Amino acid sequence: MLLTKPVRAMRVNTTHPLSRGLTAAFLFNEEAGNLAFDSVSYRTATLTNATRAVEGIQVDASGERITYTRSGIISSKGSIALWLYTLGAPPAFARLFAAEGGGNFFVRRTANDAVIFEINGSAPTLSSSKGIWWFFDRFLVLTWDDTANIRQLFVDGVLEDTAADAFSFGAASTSLEILNRADGAQYANAIGKFFYVWNRVLPASEVNHLFLDPFCFFDQPLSPALLVPISGQVVTLAGSTLGQSSTSATSKVLRELISSALTASITAATLKAVRGLGGSLDASSSVAATAKAIRKIAGESAGLSTTSALIKLVREVVGSSATTTQLAAALKAERTIAASIGALSSTAAAVQLAIALAGSLAANGDTAGTVKLLRQIIGQLEANSNVIGELTEVTGFQPAWADQTNIFLGAD
Repeated sequence: MLLTKPVRAMRVNTTHPLSRGLTAAFLFNEEAGNLAFDSVSYRTATLTNATRAVEGIQVDASGERITYTRSGIISSKGSIALWLYTLGAPPAFARLFAAEGGGNFFVRRTANDAVIFEINGSAPTLSSSKGIWWFFDRFLVLTWDDTANIRQLFVDGVLEDTAADAFSFGAASTSLEILNRADGAQYANAIGKFFYVWNRVLPASEVNHLFLDPFCFFDQPLSPALLVPISGQVVTLAGSTLGQSSTSATSKVLRELISSALTASITAATLKAVRGLGGSLDASSSVAATAKAIRKIAGESAGLSTTSALIKLVREVVGSSATTTQLAAALKAERTIAASIGALSSTAAAVQLAIALAGSLAANGDTAGTVKLLRQIIGQLEANSNVIGELTEVTGFQPAWADQTNIFLGAD
């Protein structure tokens, strides 16, 4: 089956390798009228008695044809690609195309369902192991080169036959008949789905590429789906945790994230992972687990003291230029959380830590400093509600200032 065709009037991408030497390209997707549009020259071919089909143009009776008049259509070497569905019971000399000028140039059926490719009186037969004429959906490519004296037949992307008969190209025709000849007497009895012409010989690799993607050299419209960010997909944040603890996997990711800019979606996943590093902050076992996780985040071995790991961690988070006062305040807050887990609620501890890391602030009530810190840690979020959500995610607590609507993150 064909892939979806480009929409009508879609331009050819002139930078695509397969557009090199392309002289005509008909998609047969006009759906109405008696004209077929050439996407290369922006000219039209004329339908004579031919009818529209679901995927192209149907030529199944005497007198029906598609005529394209334009100079330079066929040259001494080139390629023609045609995707067609044959309707069975073809006439004896059904033609795929014909350009009859100073020398005949056409491809027609033989009595044994092969094809004859005649150029200026030289008419070798090209055969295929695949059926063409009796109810088949086929992609055909025919190439010729009067210098190399070679004519080739490809069927469904595969080279089926080659003729090495010598020939000379005659005078170029200015009229090309598709699925019939000029007098309409040798109709193909088929539906043509598209028709391309090149002034060069396509190599086998490009023929196969065309079979797999016949519209690859047309501009592709940008899919709206590509503009929609994927949210909520955090499965790969820490990679697979099989064979390692979730703390170890998450710690590895957090070390990488500390040195890179965080997006809002990664921040949400990171904050959730932080909360789960050592279990709930309210649990009695969380002190040792949290200390172990902190050491892993800081990249220290288990044998080093928690204080050493914390110093390295704080310097990485706050920055190597952090002042002694800032480090002391941060360390004090960390020690308060680790040593007084039972005395302080997790919410109060989290707020105290945030304020301490932001600098030596006066009191827990300094929400502006807290918001500033969170903004620095999780990135430039657009509204205060995002900060509220992240803080709630970490602490499980809705702060008292959550209903204030005049706090924004646009200014420090």
